[in-house]
Formats: sequence, C-alpha cells, structure tokens
Amino acid sequence: METISFTHNWNNKLYCRSFSTVRIENPIKYRLHQEYRIFLNQVKGKPPIDRGVAVLRHIEYFNLFDVNPAVCYLDANLNKETFIKLVLTMYKNSGIDFNTKRMSFLVLQFISPNQSEVKAAETRNQPAEQLKANF
Repeated sequence: METISFTHNWNNKLYCRSFSTVRIENPIKYRLHQEYRIFLNQVKGKPPIDRGVAVLRHIEYFNLFDVNPAVCYLDANLNKETFIKLVLTMYKNSGIDFNTKRMSFLVLQFISPNQSEVKAAETRNQPAEQLKANF
C-alpha cells in the first residue's frame, strides 16, 4: 500500500475524517479511489504516528502561483503569499521549476481508524466496533 507522510499536521487536518494535502503532481502515485496509509512524522527521532488508511476522493491540478486562496487556508491555514513561500522553501533544493510543474490538491477520506484510536476508545468504554462503524 502506498503511503503519504506529513511532517506537520497543518490546521490539525489529520484529526478530521476528510482532509487535504497539496503535493507536486504525480499521476502514478496519486490516483482516485487509491488507498493510502497516512503517517505523521512530527517529532524527529521518534517513530511516525500511523493515522490510519485513507482513500483519495478528489484531485485538482494547478500552478503554484495561481493557487486558490481557499486551498491555502483549508490545507495549511495560511494566506496565499505565505503558502507559496512555504512550498518554495520546502522544495528549494529540488530543482523543480514551479513555473511549469503543476501541483495537486488532494482530498482524502479516512476509511479505517488507527490502532491507537481503537485502544483509546476502548479505555473510554466505547466498543471498538462502534468506532469502526463510524468509518
């Protein structure tokens, strides 16, 4: 199963049932209805947090400099200018020409909880089946 990793949980989006991410266009990796294991690598030196399995529900392509401000706020809670600067900083050593390379706005939906959520539900005396039924 393909994975999608996050170094930061922008806007706390990984705690929502559906969430977005902006990535460099890669039609081989990012395909509608494909399932992905989602990881949060928030703390260096510690293992990544497995957030569960999500399915890709929507893809939109755009030029970075033409990004819709709504995408910037929903994805990272940043204004357009700051969002563009962040992306350029993240990929500064990649050699990517953002005047020609397109970006992908991906919307994913969790279809199964991670095991830590199941264990937390059980400690609250909430049956794991009830948590899984919500997915």
